[in-house]
Amino acid sequence: MHWVSNTGEQLSANEINLYDVAKYVVIPATKPTEMKPKGCSFVEMVAVGPQPPRWFVSHWWGTPLVDTIRMLRLHAKQRGVSPDREYYWICTFANNQHDLGELADPDLTSTPFAKAILSPDCVGTLAILNEKLATPFYRIWCIFEYYVTLTHGKNKPKPQLFDFVTIVPKGECEMSGQMFNERCAALLYEEEGGAGLALPPIPPTDLLQRRRRRANGGQRAARVGRNGARGRKEVTDHPPMEGVQRPAWFPGEVAKHGFGIVLRGAQASRQEDKTNIMRLVSGKEDDVQKLIQSSFVQQYLYDVAVIQGDVTELKYLAASDLVDIVKDANESDCVVDTAEYAEDGNENIITCLEYLLEAGCDVNRVSEVTGMTALKKAFMVGNPGVVQLLLKHGADLKKTGKSGSRIVDEDDIDYCWRHLPEDVRKVIFDAGFYENRLPNENPDFDDYGD
Repeated sequence: MHWVSNTGEQLSANEINLYDVAKYVVIPATKPTEMKPKGCSFVEMVAVGPQPPRWFVSHWWGTPLVDTIRMLRLHAKQRGVSPDREYYWICTFANNQHDLGELADPDLTSTPFAKAILSPDCVGTLAILNEKLATPFYRIWCIFEYYVTLTHGKNKPKPQLFDFVTIVPKGECEMSGQMFNERCAALLYEEEGGAGLALPPIPPTDLLQRRRRRANGGQRAARVGRNGARGRKEVTDHPPMEGVQRPAWFPGEVAKHGFGIVLRGAQASRQEDKTNIMRLVSGKEDDVQKLIQSSFVQQYLYDVAVIQGDVTELKYLAASDLVDIVKDANESDCVVDTAEYAEDGNENIITCLEYLLEAGCDVNRVSEVTGMTALKKAFMVGNPGVVQLLLKHGADLKKTGKSGSRIVDEDDIDYCWRHLPEDVRKVIFDAGFYENRLPNENPDFDDYGD
């Protein structure tokens, strides 16, 4: 027998979701019998013993099953979840689909969802977000699960962790050499103590590829990635790509949904469910909403400033009480990376960079990811206009790194030298550069660093 959709069309393996699994597997396999007149859950039927939840899964049943499995695998690998003795709680399999009376309990904290989240064995909640749309942000039962996690869960002896995982569409992330990512999963995960993103440096060869593209009339800047989010780290399951350090990252489109979440706008199959849940959330609605939104501030800010170059939206973010424009832009390397991505005269990104600098962002910030400053990146990609903008706002040519040596060196400056006006050249000479050699106005990219 073929599995078919609600419209009668045969389903492919990539189209099957948990609605289909429930229809064709769970409900038929667990139907009521004489021994179990109310039926049972799928877990009750297949488990050989108790399965206390290690992680609670908040999700939309319409997410393709293959995507759900892929996202769970990434999460399990990153979190070290043992497949033999630690379990994900998924309502499709954990609830008795023939008897959902518990979901109508006026005391919502007595529902199976809340009980699983608040179980002493449960260490965290994983929000599975379907590709691009992030539908759970608009479903009332998911909102309820977020609420329980962020209120009751955070008050457990060991506060509940809260992770987000999604699918990165193919071609979402552009890299050097006009390469794009394959479709993959991306995880934004919370660390105890609120540790920020830690990524290894981007190899200089990545920037060299960008310079080659500029020299050959190439297209706009490639995208390499960002430096993080408040108290969270990122990881993907993208296969390695030769010469590329970060082939994919948590997508800005999903971050936009998270930052824009409105609890009262969530949908429900039954109006009474929404009424009960909103009654429970009442009084804490704004706080819960802000906690969710704040998880995505730096991802979305980076996407707006560095990737989109949308200064109107950037100003909107800066006016939000959720955003500390200086702190969040600094921590997410917005200034450092806009200086790199604003090549080929991308006026929109240059405008965003200028706005951030005028707002007071640190023009001399050293990226924890690359060890570079905005000025070094502007020199390295050969962008004299951005070099002048940065110097106007106080960029320090003599800034030193952890090793004690200058971050900007003469090899970097060579790539812009022939396009720099005399007053800027004088500033560079006065800073002590080119004391032992003349500037190279036509540097060979392949000899960089030799």
